[in-house]
Amino acid sequence: MDSLQKEKDMLLIVTNNKHIIKKYDRPFKINLDRAIMNTKYRISKYLTSVFCGLPIDIEARNKYFLRIRQLLLDKLVVIENKLKKQEKNRQTTTYIKFSHNRRTWYLGFYIPYSFCSNVCAYVMSRNRKVCQNCRSKVIVIPTPPP
Repeated sequence: MDSLQKEKDMLLIVTNNKHIIKKYDRPFKINLDRAIMNTKYRISKYLTSVFCGLPIDIEARNKYFLRIRQLLLDKLVVIENKLKKQEKNRQTTTYIKFSHNRRTWYLGFYIPYSFCSNVCAYVMSRNRKVCQNCRSKVIVIPTPPP
């Protein structure tokens, strides 16, 4: 399931956190009354479901919720723009890093690709998607003119 598809009413949470895996062993269903889901609403539902599985107190959740949601919205815009561009070999990550009380979590978007079985960690121009291991195989370095 692609996180970038706006018409879906399911959220797939990809994580290695055991608490969240137990809670969401299948895609998270979102109830809504519209044909196409608002992006901010989808990200809010995603964050709410993830925060319920993390060992963070309510005050910290409320404190960080709006900021993390805005960072994820910004990251989504950057990902969509990067995939559409045609120039250069620039790349961006598909996730953000969130730390609280000496614990770190990575929150991001699941973007499928068929190069290997790992999760896509980077998107590049010309609609290229790669994981950490395959990044060097996809980057095109032009040969200098003689």
